[in-house]
Amino acid sequence: MTTPGIIDMPASAEALRSVLPRSPDLARLRVWPWFDWDDCGPDIVFRVTQVCGDQTRTIYSESNADFRVDIPPTLNVTLLANSQACCLPSCRDPECPECLDVTWVGCTPWPQISTTPAGGAPPPDLRGYAYASSMLDRPFYDTMQIRGAVGWDVAYFKVQYAFNGSAWTDLPAPMFEGYVRSWYDASLTPHPVSFNPIVKNSQTVIITRRHYEDLNPGIPRLGGAVIWDGFDTLFMFNTFDYAAKAALVPDGLYQLRFIGYAADAADNLILSSARVLPACGEQTPQAVDVRLDNRSLAPHIVPGIPCTPIHACIAEPDCYIRKICINEGTPSEHCISACDIVVLSAIDTLTIHFTASCPATAQDGHLGGYWLRAEYGLSQVFYIGTGIGTFQPDPTFEVGPDYASALLQGAPRPHWYGGDFKVTITGADFPQCCAYLLHLRAWKRTTNGCTDPQWVHANEFELSFTVLRPEICPNVCPDQQKSAS
Repeated sequence: MTTPGIIDMPASAEALRSVLPRSPDLARLRVWPWFDWDDCGPDIVFRVTQVCGDQTRTIYSESNADFRVDIPPTLNVTLLANSQACCLPSCRDPECPECLDVTWVGCTPWPQISTTPAGGAPPPDLRGYAYASSMLDRPFYDTMQIRGAVGWDVAYFKVQYAFNGSAWTDLPAPMFEGYVRSWYDASLTPHPVSFNPIVKNSQTVIITRRHYEDLNPGIPRLGGAVIWDGFDTLFMFNTFDYAAKAALVPDGLYQLRFIGYAADAADNLILSSARVLPACGEQTPQAVDVRLDNRSLAPHIVPGIPCTPIHACIAEPDCYIRKICINEGTPSEHCISACDIVVLSAIDTLTIHFTASCPATAQDGHLGGYWLRAEYGLSQVFYIGTGIGTFQPDPTFEVGPDYASALLQGAPRPHWYGGDFKVTITGADFPQCCAYLLHLRAWKRTTNGCTDPQWVHANEFELSFTVLRPEICPNVCPDQQKSAS
């Protein structure tokens, strides 16, 4: 007897599948009865991980919907790794012996660092500036990774420097700084090794990667070579002591060259083998020019300008708003202060006088640029001087607002010191009755070879006030509007 509203169904999966429509998708999702739980054939999905540096990354992963059903005893598959996979680094030594090729300073290609003064009368000295050919003229700061390839017969090397054309002198620690690189075994597990300066036969030297391999024949060779990260690092050129908050050496032009040594069977330096290493395939010494400009953290106090977590009282660079005046140059001219409530008609003018500068010295003058913007409301902003209003001299002529613009305005390459500027906007430029924060930011052109100069040596200044526009908000603070008029 069948109960009304209830369908009698067979109990077994096989019987149910005989009356239900086929669904390969539900079977792959292991939904009963389309999936036979009594099936004992092995099913498999793949998930592949790889150790990349100090991280374990998932470079291939399948879901349960991708499982392979009833795989045979032997199964061949091709799995394509995703973008998280890392590759073995590869490189080769230069073919010539007794040489050294510098390739990079940080992330800056060595050929992009100027080695000769540019043309002109008199020529500006652009030696040591990065991307001088593109007129970016970026000096260096802090610690730079000097990278290159060393000839196979060089066992150890030291570095010498000449400062502003002076005599060659051995580069001492801590400016001659070591580093850590890792070799990889067959499982791609990294094994870190320190390549630090050591004193050997009274010379402070660093062992070359190739000589380290010769002294350690047990390191596994994959494809006939030891696999390293940091394959081409030579040394770290350290110029700033963060503990003391001071530069280790003065700003200026540093020329670096390399002295190579061979080693005897006891791994002592063969002092008679010392030679200035030439560029590979050339007879001239391989050298690196670095124009150094570390930021001085010495206090730089401007009367009336506070030192705060936002505005640092330093000169490299400095930036601040000097004064803001309404209807400047007219009988109704008056200046305002921070936190004032200002009533502006659409035709009223607001002139902002500000400073963005670097010290006017031969070793500095590397201002990169500045911007000024008004922030208001819910994360809203408009830029002043480049979109609304125009930057003007006050009285500095090269107003920028960036180094490239300053060069076109007559700045003496490779220097731009900035100075005092102004910009005038109108009441109509303020879109609503609101509190406005004027945000001024300036930066230098310095880089360690990898960093974007805009985010390295910078300074900021902020000043806020409230703007009331009677034609926009006539009912806001009528007493304030009456007293302001």
